[in-house]
Amino acid sequence: MRLDLRDARIIDERFISEPMPSLKIFPALLNVSLNSLFIYNSMNEELEDDYVLCQLLPPFIVSLQLYDTVGTSTPARLSNSLFRLADAASQGQFPSLRKVRCYVRGQLDDDGLVPKFARAGVCLDMIFGPPSDVVPRRRGSTSSSSSMESVTGPRV
Repeated sequence: MRLDLRDARIIDERFISEPMPSLKIFPALLNVSLNSLFIYNSMNEELEDDYVLCQLLPPFIVSLQLYDTVGTSTPARLSNSLFRLADAASQGQFPSLRKVRCYVRGQLDDDGLVPKFARAGVCLDMIFGPPSDVVPRRRGSTSSSSSMESVTGPRV
């Protein structure tokens, strides 16, 4: 089963006032694509930010794609959440997780993230680019990805 909530352009940020409910009740949900708007719907950093991603994901997730389109404070929040996710995967909280791909429009403090995920048996791909390149275009659209930069972990 797959959930794709990457295209947040259809949603007005003013209408999202509560965090996205947990997907833990969907154990058959294996592939998840999320826009950071659904994870960090508040522009203010919260103490719980480090844990929000782990609390949100279904237990048997295999692949996760994250699209950062919210704002300048999101990369730091996303980085902290990714470190927590790598820890959780190392501790067996997500035993089926094999791939995490992040499309980030700003710079992310990813120092040590790729090897941390690799030790947990998870391949982490980080793709950096301007906002227009962060959310992949639909089929038939033209897109220049020449400004994209990619950091990829080892395949597991």
